[in-house]
Amino acid sequence: DKYKVTRKLGEGGMSVVYQAVNPFGVDVVLKMLHPDFVGQDAVVERFRREGKIQFTLRHPNIVRVTDMVEQHGLPALVADYMEGEDLDAALRSGRRFDMPDVFRIVTRVLDAVHTAHAHGFVHRDIKPSNIFLESTDYGFEPRLMDFGIAKIQAAAALTRPQEFCGTPAYSSPEQIHSTKDVDGRTDVYSTGVVLWQLLSGEAPFADKH
Repeated sequence: DKYKVTRKLGEGGMSVVYQAVNPFGVDVVLKMLHPDFVGQDAVVERFRREGKIQFTLRHPNIVRVTDMVEQHGLPALVADYMEGEDLDAALRSGRRFDMPDVFRIVTRVLDAVHTAHAHGFVHRDIKPSNIFLESTDYGFEPRLMDFGIAKIQAAAALTRPQEFCGTPAYSSPEQIHSTKDVDGRTDVYSTGVVLWQLLSGEAPFADKH
């Protein structure tokens, strides 16, 4: 009831994303856990934890979560609304990036990752679709998003020993072997795969079929 939904922006396997207006009349994004997961405590807890991580981290290149609301047993994260597109959509449309833009994307993402690691978080799913290119007066600014499977290094992880979380084409070999046991180096590897894709036009382990 606190936010007025204006339109649906998209839907994935875990969540539904809406554009909404907050009590001040400012556009925001509502990322709501998919109704299929009502009553699944582990999934709900992981979603809430994602919100807490992004609320805790204050960095200009990390999408900011400002609030969390709950309705009918479903939590929803409130984040800043941004104009633009994610890097995956940009690459799929055939957009090519010159070296200054590649440098900007990778260095900003690595700086955001460094901040996350300094606070004890490992993202574990860095890939083009989790890097949003916000439109700005000077072009764009990359924002790292979706800490849904992030690992909190100082606490017990929600990942089970044999459970794989991540995206294989961007995951480090050690992450594929054991997602639960990785540290911040897996994020550096994944960012390197994104760098490869930006320079060459395709991910090094892309499915060519």
